[in-house]
Amino acid sequence: MKSLKEQIRDGEFSKLYLFYGDEPYLIRLNSGRIKKALMTEEDEMMNFDLFRENIDTEALKISLETLPFMCERRLVFVENSGAFTSKAPESLTRELEHAAESLPDTTTVVFMEKDVDKRSRMFKAAQKYGQVLEMNHPGEQELGIWISQEFRRRNVRIDQNNISYFLSLTGGNMENILSEIQKLAGYVKEKGVVAREDIDLLVTPSVETKIFRLTDHLGSGRQDQAYLAYQELLRQNEKPEMIFYMICRQFHLLYRTSLMERESADTVAAELKLRPFVAREYKRQAGMFGRERLLKLVKKLYQFDLGFKTGEITVQEALDLVLLRYASLK
Repeated sequence: MKSLKEQIRDGEFSKLYLFYGDEPYLIRLNSGRIKKALMTEEDEMMNFDLFRENIDTEALKISLETLPFMCERRLVFVENSGAFTSKAPESLTRELEHAAESLPDTTTVVFMEKDVDKRSRMFKAAQKYGQVLEMNHPGEQELGIWISQEFRRRNVRIDQNNISYFLSLTGGNMENILSEIQKLAGYVKEKGVVAREDIDLLVTPSVETKIFRLTDHLGSGRQDQAYLAYQELLRQNEKPEMIFYMICRQFHLLYRTSLMERESADTVAAELKLRPFVAREYKRQAGMFGRERLLKLVKKLYQFDLGFKTGEITVQEALDLVLLRYASLK
C-alpha cells in the first residue's frame, strides 16, 4: 500500500483511515493534509462532517452513506469515538464495523483516536478495510531535524546546540514547540539566526521544565531557590494541587530511574516513555539525590497525599514541608 504522502501526491485515497498515537499534532497535521487534498472551502460546506466524542451513531451512519454533492468525494472526520477500545458499546462497534465494510467508493472517513486497543473489532476492521497509521512522538534526532526545517521555512537558522537547549525548555509537545518557533523566528527575522540569549528571552519553559528545575535545586541543596521556583509557579497561576502532583510524578520517575542506574539513557527512555534527552537529565538528577533519599521522599509524598485527602494537612502545608524540610533529608 502506498504511503500517505504518496496517496496525497497521486490523489489516490483509502476509504478509511485510523490515526492514533501519542502525538496529537501529527494526527491533526496528517488529517488536515487529507482534507486539503480532497476539499475546497466550497466543497467543505456540503461534503464534510465532523463528529466528536459521544457519537450519534445514526447521524454518523447517514453521513457515511450520503453521496457527495457537486464534488468527487465526501469526507467525514470522527474524533475520539471510543469505538476502538475493548470497552466500546456493542451497538457502536457493530454499526461502525458494518459501515466500514460497506463504505461507498465516494466516501473517505478518518478516525482520530486517543485510546486504541489493537485487539478490538474496530481496529481489526480498520486494518481490513482501510489504513491504520500510528502517530507517535518523533525521536530526538527526527525532532531536531523538524525544528531545523521549521526555522528554515521562516528563513532563520539555528545550530544543533541551540536546538538541544530549545528542546530542554519546551518539552516534547510539537504544538507548543511550533508556537515557540513562530515566536522566535519572528523576533530574529532580521538577523536570521537564533542565539541562546534569544531563547532565554522569548521561550516560555514548559511546566514540566519548571518542575524539573525546582527538583534540580532540591538535589543540589538549594532549598531557597526551589522555594522561589515554587512561588514563581504560583504567581503564574499554577494551582498548588497541580504543582504537588507534578512534584510527586517527578520524584516517582526519578526513583524508577535510580533503579536503572546501570542502564543506558535509551533503556530508561523506553521504560519510562521519555525522550532520550530527557532520560539523560533524569539519570543525572537521580544521581544527585541517590536511591535511598528518593525512596524516602516518595514515601513521604504518598503520606502527604493521603493526609490532605483526609483533611489532616493542606496541600500548601505539604508543599512547604517537602520543599523546606524533607527534600533536604539524606
